[in-house]
Amino acid sequence: MVSTPQESDFTPTPPTKDLVYNRIYDEDSRSDSPQPEGKPPPYTRSRDTSQGLLRRTAAPVASVNQPHLRTHKEPLKGTFYIDPTTPCLAFDPKAFKSRKKNPPHASFHTRKGEINLDLATVGDANISPKASVLVASRSGNIKIKLLPTPVKRPRVDLEVTSRKGKIVLFLPETFSGLVQLKSRKGKFCILPELAAVMTKVKQGEGEIIFFIGEQPSATARAVVDFCQLESRGGKLIVGLDGLDIYESKVGGFRRKLFGGCCH
Repeated sequence: MVSTPQESDFTPTPPTKDLVYNRIYDEDSRSDSPQPEGKPPPYTRSRDTSQGLLRRTAAPVASVNQPHLRTHKEPLKGTFYIDPTTPCLAFDPKAFKSRKKNPPHASFHTRKGEINLDLATVGDANISPKASVLVASRSGNIKIKLLPTPVKRPRVDLEVTSRKGKIVLFLPETFSGLVQLKSRKGKFCILPELAAVMTKVKQGEGEIIFFIGEQPSATARAVVDFCQLESRGGKLIVGLDGLDIYESKVGGFRRKLFGGCCH
């Protein structure tokens, strides 16, 4: 879970609070007195209300909306189901240097904290074909696992950046699309099970692009998944979830992180 953020690390906007009130049921703020039928229990405010709301927003068990979370040193961790059809209310474009013109459907940003996310999409691909997600940390490590997504759901458009931190991405077997890895000084590591099924599209100095899944024909206009990982000096690791395993050296010991091996 996300460690308790400091109130100074966040600058929530009023729409964000409204979104929280609409989507989060706070058992701690429930009144013990009987409530009339048909009316929800009221929310009680205290001096710590805003901090409590932020804590619950930053660390939901499974959030189904468009989360936009930002911390300084505190880690971000959780499972999020992104719905591209809901309104975007709290995105801060100053926190990201993205090439995308439109605001993303979800964003996660820390300066020094670790990021550990499980992501998936919900909704109808015929209504909204893609869900865009931005993830960034200046120096913290990032680990992302994309959950299996049925064909009828929106595709994933994921952009992950870090200046110094390591980025680890695990793809589901249902992933079908392009993956782009870019690094100035870091190294690339494509784990064995993924390397066996991918099709390399381009490889140059500091960049690798490969395709996974069935490639659409030249005349087809199929919407595919897309993941872009970019780091100045950190290592980029990509594998298939449940098939590949990554191990990392930590303080002289090998620590198995997730489901060969790359150092």
